[in-house]
This record gives sequence, structure tokens and C-alpha cells, in this order.
Amino acid sequence: MACYWASCASGLQPQLVSELEKLENVYLVSDTLFLGGVLFSTSSAPVEVLKLRSADNIYAFLGHFQGILHEKDGALLYIKGLPEKIDWGPPLNLFSQWQAFIKEDSIFLDNKNNDLMSFRVSCDRSCLKMKKHEFTSMEAAAALGEGVQKLFGWPADMRCYDLEVVIWIQDSETLLALSLVHCGKQRKKEISISSSLARQRPRHADSQLYSWRQYRKVLVETSLKPSTAYGLLQLGQVLPGDLVVDPMCGCGTIPLEAADWFGGKAMCLAGDLASKAIDATHKNAEEGGAVGLCDILRWDAAILPLRSGCVDRIVCDMPFGVRCGSSRTREWLCPSVVKEVVRVLRPGTGIAVLMAQSKSMKHEVAICQKAFLELLQHFPIEMAGLRAEVFVIKRTMEPVSQVYDHKRVFQARVNGGCRK
Repeated sequence: MACYWASCASGLQPQLVSELEKLENVYLVSDTLFLGGVLFSTSSAPVEVLKLRSADNIYAFLGHFQGILHEKDGALLYIKGLPEKIDWGPPLNLFSQWQAFIKEDSIFLDNKNNDLMSFRVSCDRSCLKMKKHEFTSMEAAAALGEGVQKLFGWPADMRCYDLEVVIWIQDSETLLALSLVHCGKQRKKEISISSSLARQRPRHADSQLYSWRQYRKVLVETSLKPSTAYGLLQLGQVLPGDLVVDPMCGCGTIPLEAADWFGGKAMCLAGDLASKAIDATHKNAEEGGAVGLCDILRWDAAILPLRSGCVDRIVCDMPFGVRCGSSRTREWLCPSVVKEVVRVLRPGTGIAVLMAQSKSMKHEVAICQKAFLELLQHFPIEMAGLRAEVFVIKRTMEPVSQVYDHKRVFQARVNGGCRK
């Protein structure tokens, strides 16, 4: 059985585990070995593993090690020696199988063809429980690359590589893996056609498992990963026949993921106030074949032009106020949206999954709207260094004020669903 490392947003491992348990011939090794992923083994073909929706990317597992020092020289010397501690045979064979599957030129990984291989090393480093390392991510990647080159004699190439070794460092622990989905060889083909591309580096988004989603064509400043969107939809317990709404859709990742996942068995509704986001969602829906499966509207999330109690599921990645809006805007916007969520959710059965980075969200959900919302889950999540919180809430049977209800609907109709 091949050993894989599947990465995901830290906090969404249970959703990835739940999806893996539904696949055949899968053995779960650990979901707590390292933050932000799940280690598993399977005898399934790459085409089956590629169907995973809740994984950011899939890697061939190399090894997990502990004991990285905080001091620079000792840590880099330790990292340089890691390649000699790894059994490279099974991971390289798995890598070759995947390259053949994705219809790239198969690389025969033996001693006779080692001179054909080029590689690069990528490093992701974080300190959660100890003070900052004295070395940088670039220095750690260089040290590991030196060890790989010493072991195999492969030349390093940061732009048109054949193989990518990835190292994650968290405090004193490290995990190593080989990328199975990457654009290194595709970059070689592009460079052979146009020499002007020789200085361009491969895009990180093209090297992820979710890059296979057909609807992911046009992005905005804060586009959500489709794998994270799928995890949020899983938390919302979306069922066929549900009306799924994202009131602040951005480029439409959440509703388009739901439309792609259910294939028309769920009604999806996407909306945003920014014209740029609406245009991006329209283009993504056209590219992904979701036209007719997902309706797209321009509206104000704080004044939704929807009847009260008509929505089954609301799944939303709310603005963090970093690259979209500001922290001051975020603090008044999030509670306003929660109030509207209370109004439109179906009493008794409606569920909302809200991901936010707002100090006032927990107070609004757990205290201000306590009569109308039941907090099912609340946990932190980390995505590429950004920390946020996920709230899974269920609408109670408590009716909302009729005066409040009619006033909001009237304002939405007068403004056409958009605040001027």
C-alpha cells in the first residue's frame, strides 16, 4: 500500500478523515501526526485518490522527524542529514506512477537516469509553542537541498524542476514529502516554446490538488481554496434538495463547489456587493459548467432580498479585514450579517457555517442571538498563516420580530438588494 500525506487547513482534519473513510482500501495512519494534514495508506489507483475534495494537495510521504534545534547551525546540519534517514524507494515509485497517470513523460527513477532528474525544495515553517527559529525557511530549504543533491547527485532547478521535495517545520518537528501534483514539467514545455517565460516561476495554485477544479479560473484578492470550501460545506451537513446560500461569495468558490459536488441536486445561490466579485463568479460558473446550477446576484449581505425562513444552509467565508475591507469595517459588518442569517434561516432545521476573524462574532452568536441560534461547533482554523474561527450554528424555533422582519424586506426591495 502506498503511503500518502494529504494536506488541508489546520482544523479541518476531521472532514478530510470523514472523506477518506468513505473510500475503499484506505487505512488511516494518523490525523494528529502533524498539524494541517492526514497520513494514510491505500492501494487505490491515483485516479481514486485524485477525487479527494477536502485535501489541499496530495504528497508521497517521506518521513516525520523530531529534534530540530532552535540554534541555527545545529538545526541546518540536522536538516542536511535527513535525506540519508529516508527510504526513498517507495515514494519515488509512487511519484513515477502519478506522473504516468497525469500523462506527462514518465520518469524512470533508477541509477542510470539520475542525471535526468532536476529538483527543488520548498519549506513551510512556523513556531507555535517555542520562540522563533534562528534560521529562515530559505536556509532550511537550502540545507535539505544540499543533502538531497549529495545523496542522488540531482541538479537543483527552481523553475522547471522534475521533482519537488516539501518540508514542513513546526517548532522542533518536521515532515517531509514529495509533491505528486505539480507543474514543473509543464513549465519545461512552456519554456521550450517561449524563452520569455524562462524567468517565470511556477504558480503555487497550479501545483495543488484543487487546481483540477474546472470552475477555478478567475480569482479575487481573498479567494478561498475549494478544499476548504468543501470542508465548510461538510460541516453544514448539506443535503440534496437544500437551498445553499453564500451571502459574501467572492469569486463564488463555496456555491460553485456545492454545485459541482451535488451536480444540480442542491439549489445554490451566490451573492456579493462588489461588482468585481460578481463578474468573477459569472466567469467561473461558465467555465465550470455551473450555469443554471448556481444563481448569482448582487446584493448587500446585511440586507438580503430573501424571504424569512426560506434558506436551508448558509456557508460563508466572511471578510478578515486584511486584504478585503478593514478591521473596523469587519467588526460592525459581521454582527449585521449574523442578524440577517437569523432572519433567513429556516427555523428548527437551518444551519449556518460562518468563518470569520472578528472579535465580536462569538459575543454576537453566543449571547446577542442566543435565543435564535444554537452554537453546534466553534473551533480555530489556520490557512497559510491566517488564523480565523469557524462557527457552526443552528436556527432555533424562536420567531424573529415581525416589525424587524418587514422593515428589512422593505429596505431590500427599495434598494434592489444593494446598499447604495
